[in-house]
Amino acid sequence: MAAYKAVAAAVGASPGWLRKLIKGYEAKEPRATIYENIRAQYEALCSRVEQENELDEARLRLLMGNAHEVIESNRQEAGRQDQAGMGED
Repeated sequence: MAAYKAVAAAVGASPGWLRKLIKGYEAKEPRATIYENIRAQYEALCSRVEQENELDEARLRLLMGNAHEVIESNRQEAGRQDQAGMGED
């Protein structure tokens, strides 16, 4: 019920009317402004989700880059130890 209230408040409708519309019950035809508000809220949500995904992908690229740097550093260190004879048993 809280979701109906939140969405209804965002688009300028009552929770009861919104529930009827979504469930396919007989609801009065909405005003054009409500359709516009629903569209605007949907676009805002999509934009926010896309932006969050882009940030997540950027974080992943950063983490993967850091992981590759650590791996390469370990390889170089192991190579130096092998050259110095320290890597032998």
